[in-house]
Amino acid sequence: MPISPQAASRIAPSEVIQTIPLGSRVGFSKDILLPPAQTRLEWLSDRFTSPKNSPYRIAFSLGDIAVAAGAFWLVASQGKSLGIIGKILRRSNVTDPDISFHPRSSAS
Repeated sequence: MPISPQAASRIAPSEVIQTIPLGSRVGFSKDILLPPAQTRLEWLSDRFTSPKNSPYRIAFSLGDIAVAAGAFWLVASQGKSLGIIGKILRRSNVTDPDISFHPRSSAS
């Protein structure tokens, strides 16, 4: 993911960033140091940083926010839907699913 020298200097000392050649990976991260003029889809690059008082200094993008929001929505929506069982329960007005879904034992 591209990161501009300006955004990188907000998460690391400027002296360190100046020693990294443009187009090179920043440390062991996923970020590649590129000026905005050389970045395709610059609005998707890592341009936001964590607050200054945060214990971890990170840079993230709009795409990272979209992925996190989608993951949150997916997890949150799992509690709302019962799928086909919920539809059956609503049609039959059964409030306790254990009552109507116990398999009947066959007497042999």
